[in-house]
Amino acid sequence: MKPLAEMEGESLTWTQLRAGHYTLRGGEDVFAQFRYQTASGSLATGEASRARWTFRRIGLQRPRITARRAGQEKDVAVLKHSGRGEALLELADGRQFRWKATRARRREKGFYDPTGELILRFYPQPVPGKVQARVELGQGWLGMAELPLLVLIGWYRWLIEVNELMAMTASATAGRTIPSRKGTRRLPSIR
Repeated sequence: MKPLAEMEGESLTWTQLRAGHYTLRGGEDVFAQFRYQTASGSLATGEASRARWTFRRIGLQRPRITARRAGQEKDVAVLKHSGRGEALLELADGRQFRWKATRARRREKGFYDPTGELILRFYPQPVPGKVQARVELGQGWLGMAELPLLVLIGWYRWLIEVNELMAMTASATAGRTIPSRKGTRRLPSIR
């Protein structure tokens, strides 16, 4: 696996290999890996730039994501939900980064530094049956020591948002059909 600092170009892609297992690629090179420990759990591991972390989602209504170095018990970062799809990442040393929409439609999300400068952004890349997103790095952030952690915790947050959206979509469409002897029949809309 290549360190992020050796990336050429400005775009990478998170690709789903199989359920719960993802890689971050730039061309043929792998720059990061992310996987859930169990299919239905919230514990995940990520590896990038020769470092490993564990990530865990805590809470449902106002979720937090904790990040720890693999094998350690102390949080190195906590990403706290702050409403409207935004979150605040606080590192153990007190530095903060904001997670929020990078465009008006809120489909693209990214991390910003305290001055409001974009560090990195995630773009959805629709692929039937898979979760995939392009990652674009802001100008001058490639050598940032925290970049591997931001790429991984941002991906975890992205997956949470995608899963919540898919669950809402499934819930909304599930109530709109009824089974019949001739197959499933769509109910008329009530306006």
